[in-house]
Amino acid sequence: MFREYPKAARHFMSLFPNNYLDIEELKNESEFNYLCEKYAEMLDSHGTPERTVLNWIRENKSYFIIASILQNYNFGHHDAFIFPEFKLGTTIQVDFLMIGKNSGGYEFIFVELEARYGKITLSDGDLGDAFRKGIRQVKDWSDWLESYYTSLQGAILKYKNAAQQLL
Repeated sequence: MFREYPKAARHFMSLFPNNYLDIEELKNESEFNYLCEKYAEMLDSHGTPERTVLNWIRENKSYFIIASILQNYNFGHHDAFIFPEFKLGTTIQVDFLMIGKNSGGYEFIFVELEARYGKITLSDGDLGDAFRKGIRQVKDWSDWLESYYTSLQGAILKYKNAAQQLL
C-alpha cells in the first residue's frame, strides 16, 4: 500500500526523506519528455560546462535523468535514493550518490559527470583530458573509501530520517 500513499507521505516515511527517488513520479511521461527536450537543448549548447549541467538538474528537479542508469542494474527494488553533490570527507565531492535497497541489501552507485565538449580522445587514440579527469576522480573516491570507509556511514546518517531504522 506504500505506493498508494500521497507523495508527501511516501517521502516522509522513507529512510532518507529529502533524497527519496519516487518511482510513482515516473508515471508523468509528458512532463519527463518535456524536461528531456529541455535537457538536450541545454547539452547541445556548445561548451556547456559540468557545473551548468549539475545546476540544471538540481533547479529542474530532474534527478530521473541520473537515475535512468538504474535500469541497467538490479538496484533499488525496495527503495532508491539520490544524493546530489555528496561529500566524502572535506575534500572530495561526488556529483551524485545513489543508494538502492533490494533483497541483497543496500548498494551504492557513485556518478561523475564531465563536460561533453572536453577533449575525449587525443589524435593518437589515447584518452583525452575529460576521460582522464573523470578516471582520476573515481580513483580518488576509491582511495578515500578504502581509507575512510567508516566515515561514509557518518556522512550518510546526516540525511537519515530519525524515525526510521537503518536495516
